[in-house]
Amino acid sequence: MSKPADLIAKAERIARAAHAGQVDKLGVDYFNHVRSVADAVAHLGTEYEIVGLLHDSLEDCNDPKIVSPDLLNEEFGPTIAAAVDAMTKRTGEHYTLDYIPRLLLNTIARAVKHADLAHNLSRISQLDPAQQNRLRTKYGAALNMLNSAGQR
Repeated sequence: MSKPADLIAKAERIARAAHAGQVDKLGVDYFNHVRSVADAVAHLGTEYEIVGLLHDSLEDCNDPKIVSPDLLNEEFGPTIAAAVDAMTKRTGEHYTLDYIPRLLLNTIARAVKHADLAHNLSRISQLDPAQQNRLRTKYGAALNMLNSAGQR
């Protein structure tokens, strides 16, 4: 059985490979975002931190040699694989009508998504006004859905 630190290191290696060469909307290395999300949920446990590191990997990496649902299940087990899958917006899914409701069914994904949205919103003022408005609307709707689900 792998130690938590070994699993986190493995997740970090996969995330770095999955996001190699990618930058965010501000031109910053994309890995910084996933590391920030992972750090924000690390206090909840190893599984949360790993999902934080891998939360965008399936969506942003098309190389199954680097990351795939099967690889995640094999390396980290079904709980983490299911949470990363829940975090992955599928082609054709509407963000608030399909994706967020599906994500809400997974406890780990729900917490990681909250951290993901918080990190995205913390940097939104650095974008141009049109992007700010569009993303505030999108992220605000998602946060409302997450917060409402947490109150049930």
